[in-house]
Amino acid sequence: MKTSISTKLFIFFFLLGSLLHISFALTTNEQMKEGITLAQKAYVSYDKETFQKAYDIFGNIYSADSTNLPALYNLTYVEYRFLEMGSRDKALFDKYVTQAVEHAEKISSAKGFGSEGKTLLASILMMKITYNWAEAMTLSPRINALLGEAEVINPNNPRAYLIHGIMKLNTPAAFGGSVKEGLEKFNKTISYFEKEEEESTSLTINWGYLDALAWTGIANEKLEMTDAAIFVYKKALSIEPEYSWVKYVLLPKLEKTQNGTKNTF
Repeated sequence: MKTSISTKLFIFFFLLGSLLHISFALTTNEQMKEGITLAQKAYVSYDKETFQKAYDIFGNIYSADSTNLPALYNLTYVEYRFLEMGSRDKALFDKYVTQAVEHAEKISSAKGFGSEGKTLLASILMMKITYNWAEAMTLSPRINALLGEAEVINPNNPRAYLIHGIMKLNTPAAFGGSVKEGLEKFNKTISYFEKEEEESTSLTINWGYLDALAWTGIANEKLEMTDAAIFVYKKALSIEPEYSWVKYVLLPKLEKTQNGTKNTF
């Protein structure tokens, strides 16, 4: 039976549409990977302008397709970093805080993002406390609940233990804080990261390993385990030599303090 001209045209346009869809998907994935590379570079150098470039990429992808959950997750992650920077920059904090919470709440309830989404939401709420300690009484219970849920959903999620550790470290002992418990969480975080084998095709940012090393060093310092702190700071730099927080802040400050102590004898 002969195929009609209209049927042939339908098949042609269907195939053309499929090819264009595949091409668009590939372009989107390439853009996503570019944004991930920029975000990772921005964290290492802690550079707001580079974060902004990554943010614009993720924002454009999500605006074009609001079902693209990896784009929303990455967008929300960069907003978390903006809030982190905004703890000393009110304008930056105010610019992103409302939408960061909204995006994090959305991703935390999205299928397949339960553990990571709840961890990211907890991280963002923690930044609200950092900016305004008056919110600690209301937000701390919610943060701890979110992290508990994240750990139940995925007991191997290193980021959940990282944020839990930061909370423990920075909460006064009278309200349940503990440097030792924080250190235990950081050690657990590092252990999971070092066992993790993330697929190279992942379109979500794999963050937290360098954070965990830096916070482990801070916890060791608070426990007066100076050699352990120096060891872990140098380990971070062996992984990423240009990690600015350790290279220019944490390690030099500790070494200066240690040298000053030695010179007093």
